[in-house]
This record gives sequence, C-alpha cells and structure tokens, in this order.
Amino acid sequence: MTSAAPSRKGSTTRFMFVWLCYFLILAAYATLVHHPAGQVDAFATTARDLLKFIPSDPGSFMTGAMDIAKNGWISPENNWITSFWPPGFLLIEAGLIKLMGLDAPYFVLVLQLLACAAWAAVLGQFHKVLRALVNAPLAAALPLLLFAPPIARAFLLEPGRVIYGETFSIAFFFLGVLFALQACAAARPRKLAIAAGVSIGIAAYFRSQFELFVLGLTFWLLVAWLWSIVRAKHRPAKGRWMGIALTLVISAHVVMAPWRIYHQVTMGSPKWVYTETLSFSTSVMSREHLLSQGGEFIVEGGGGLTCRIDPTTCGRIGEAPQLFVHTLLTHPLEWHAIKFGIIGKYFYASQQDLGRAVTPATALDTVTNILFLIAIIVALWMGIALARRRSIYAPILNWTNATIVSAYYLIFMVHQYEVRYFYFGKLYATLIALIGLILYFTRQNQQTN
Repeated sequence: MTSAAPSRKGSTTRFMFVWLCYFLILAAYATLVHHPAGQVDAFATTARDLLKFIPSDPGSFMTGAMDIAKNGWISPENNWITSFWPPGFLLIEAGLIKLMGLDAPYFVLVLQLLACAAWAAVLGQFHKVLRALVNAPLAAALPLLLFAPPIARAFLLEPGRVIYGETFSIAFFFLGVLFALQACAAARPRKLAIAAGVSIGIAAYFRSQFELFVLGLTFWLLVAWLWSIVRAKHRPAKGRWMGIALTLVISAHVVMAPWRIYHQVTMGSPKWVYTETLSFSTSVMSREHLLSQGGEFIVEGGGGLTCRIDPTTCGRIGEAPQLFVHTLLTHPLEWHAIKFGIIGKYFYASQQDLGRAVTPATALDTVTNILFLIAIIVALWMGIALARRRSIYAPILNWTNATIVSAYYLIFMVHQYEVRYFYFGKLYATLIALIGLILYFTRQNQQTN
C-alpha cells in the first residue's frame, strides 16, 4: 500500500509534465502559425461578435450560451437550440461569458487554448499507450503525427473552426479509445474502462453524431456476445475484452442518462437530439423549394432524395419519416447510387471548406486526402491483421472500427453530405492506423491465448 501511492503520484507528475509539453507545442502551433484569410481573429473576437454567424452553428451556440449565462438555463424561446444540439459546448461558452463577459477581445483565443488543453490530454494518453511498445523518444514524438496533416490543425485548432465545438467531441472520443486500449493491457482494467466510457459519453454532449457512435458500440458488442454464444468457445481473453467493452458502454450510457431524462421531461422523449426530424422534412422538399430557402448545401450534398426519387412524396411533410424509410427501402439502388456518386467530391474537398465543397482543392489537399484514404484502408486492415495474430488489442480496434463505419453509413444515408462530416473519420483513421502499425511491427503486444 505504501509503495503504490508514490508510484501513482510519480505517474501523475510524469503525465502532467508530458501534458504541459504537448500543450505548449499545440498552443504555439494553434496561435503563432499564420491562419487563412477570412477567419475570425482569435485575439480580437468577442463572444458578442460570434452572433454574426446566426443562423449557422457558432451563432446558435452563442445565442444559447448567452441565455444560459444570463438566466441559468435555456429560455423557452430558445429550446430549439437544445433540441438540435446537446449542451456541452453551450455550457463551456456560457462559463467563459460568466468569467470574461461578452466583450473580452480574446474570447476565441481562450477557446483555442481550451482545445489545445484537450488535445494535449489526448496526446498524453497516446504517449502512455506507446511507452509500453516503443522507446521513450519515439513514444514522445509519434503522437505529434496526429497533427502532421494540415487539416488536423485547421479543423481542430484554428480560430474559425474551434467556434463549432467539434474539436472537443473528437478529443473526448479519442481519449475514450486510448483509455480502452490501455485497459486491454492493464492488470486491473476496470478504472480505465470506466474512464473510456465516461470520455465517450462526454463526447456525445458536444456533437449529436457521437450519440450514434455510443449506440453503435452497444450494438456491435451485443453482436459479438451473440456470436460468442453461437461459437460456444469462451476463451478467457475474449471474456476479458467483452468485460472492458461492457464497462465502457454502461459508463457511457450512465453519463448520457441526465440529458435523456431532461428530454424525456421537457420533450416527452428520451431522444438525444431531434435533428433527424429536420432531415426527414427536407427529404420530401423539392429541389426548387430547398434552393428558395437557402438549402443549396442540402441539394448539392445529396439531400432531398425522397422527393427526388419519388415525386409523389414531395411536400408531404406530415408523413416525411414514413415516406423517407419507404423510399429508401423500395429504391435502395437509386438512393445509394446518388449518395456514392458524389462522395468523392466531398472526401477530396479543400480543407478550407466546412459545408459545401466550393473551394478548388490544391495539390496539397489532394495529396493529403489520398494519404487519408490510405490511412482508412490501413486502419481497417490492421484490425484484421492483429486479430490474426491474436493481439489483445485487436477486439477493441475492430469493435470501434465497425462502429465508426456503420455509424458513418447511417449518417450519410439519412443526412446530406457536408465536408466537415468527413474530417472526424479521416483523423480517426490516422489514429488507428498509427496504433495498428506500431502494434503490428513491434510485436510487443500480448497474445489472446
């Protein structure tokens, strides 16, 4: 007992030192490197200035944050904000407003530094995973490869992007994955599995699609459990990874329970958000109507397909959910042909774009996106290759890979494409490809039997 305490204290001190080093590197990278023209100035943008983005996400977030800062919670006239977005980023901005006021000129800079702090924690946990596999210098340097692609800095740290809040959801999700991987090799994995679930649950509070990832993790764990029963081969290591996964999933759902209860009480349903209602409604709108309402991004991104494929459904808003599902199931080839026919335009888009793919891609954009495509292939293949070697890490990697792929499929079938939707997948693939390659070539990972 007496020897464990100093060890834990030393481990915490070492992690804080590593975190500080990564934070300083990322803070310099985020604030000192030149930003593209047209972005907000992090040193001269107030909270009030973000209202100019209405009706896009940053303006809506700020409207809700100001409401929370002033009244303690969202007022009834702004309930639509928390029906479309979970409250994580609103609460961060509201807290900053209470501390700094609406007119502090460095509001966005503080958001940038908070993003750097979150990502320094990710890199610190990545470093912890690597220390058991490679030498100290490599363990310190390799996590920084996550920020080697230009889009990583652009999407996660630049002032014009942190105001969308997505950097925090991705950071917490990555933390969850890294905690889960650490749990695989830990003698007592429960605390790490709980930390993984809590992190992934918190990620869902920042962006609604991360709730779908939690549901995907739950679904694929159930599938794996049923498959193990069918095979009737209960190897101890398989039970171990499922125990870690079950702890993770339960922890994530517990963390998410308060928001579901809130929506059950206020909206009559435990849904996380209600954005799918909007997607169903726009799907039965004609191209002309969508364009007249400023919905070019919906038309170009493959939205409005119910009306486009079956003109008899156009304008039938009251039946939109049923018509959406019916059209998708009765015209799957046409639906998928439209969706997959335009996916390349968004995958290979310029890193300057968030919604529509309008900026001409540079040579660097093209090369980077090709590397991301390779990373996706490597990430998926490494899960299979490590499973063949019976790596203790393989089940968790394949479980999360299956979740991300299936969740992306559902998101893209229901919603229109937007360029930023692809960024998480590209960065996730980079993380998993790096981890998978290190595990594969070091051969230091334990075996499942």
